Formats: sequence, C-alpha cells, structure tokens
Amino acid sequence: MPSMSELEITVIICTQNRANKLRQALSSLVTQNISSCSLFEVIVVDNGSTDETAAVVESAMKDSKVFCRYFFKPNGGLSCCRNFAIERSKGSLLFFTDDDCVPSPDWVQNTSKIFESAKIAAAGGRVLIHSSSTI
Repeated sequence: MPSMSELEITVIICTQNRANKLRQALSSLVTQNISSCSLFEVIVVDNGSTDETAAVVESAMKDSKVFCRYFFKPNGGLSCCRNFAIERSKGSLLFFTDDDCVPSPDWVQNTSKIFESAKIAAAGGRVLIHSSSTI
C-alpha cells in the first residue's frame, strides 16, 4: 500500500442516513482500475447519520487497498462537510462524488488524466441516472 505522502487524489463523499446507497458507491471506489500514478484516498464525512453508515464505511475499509477515512460531523450541512473534508485531504487533486453515485471502474484514472494539462483547474462530467431498482 502506498504511503499517505504519495497520494495524488482525494475522493470526497458526504453522506447522511443513506448507508445502502453509500455501500454501492464505496464498493465502486475501492475496486477502481488505477495505475500506479493514480494513488488515491477516499474520505467519507458522515453528517450525523443515525443508520449503519459507520459500519458500512468500516466494512468497505476492511480489505481495501485504497486509503479510506471516515469522519463523523453532525449538523454541519453539505458545504460544511465538504470544507471539513478538504481541510483533511492529502491528495493534490480533489474529486467529489455523491453517496448515491456509482462511479465507473475507470473513473478515478480517467478523470485524473484531465488534469495532466496545467491549464485545467476544474472539471465536471456526465452522470447517468440509474433506475431505483439498481441503486
């Protein structure tokens, strides 16, 4: 496993009481197809959940080769939780996704390639809507 000082990317997810959706999002992140030049961490900020969110993150972290960090930040709201994660991030690039998103297997690697140009400071991407039966 790489050291924290080698991290290039921090993926940030803020969540509140959506453990089932978060489980799928984390599963897609810890199984990303990445090259050695795309080392990353995942930060989950829990905005005061009363469901099994903490256990879901712990389970995802258990056998993962990806650094996963969990923070409990009650009553902060989305912006507060995002800023909290930014302050604790180790990556030089910050990627934000939501707890109900399931990134494609090459999302981290492909998105990181966008920033190889010094002229790119921010980017957004296409989001495909899944039916409620798949998420």
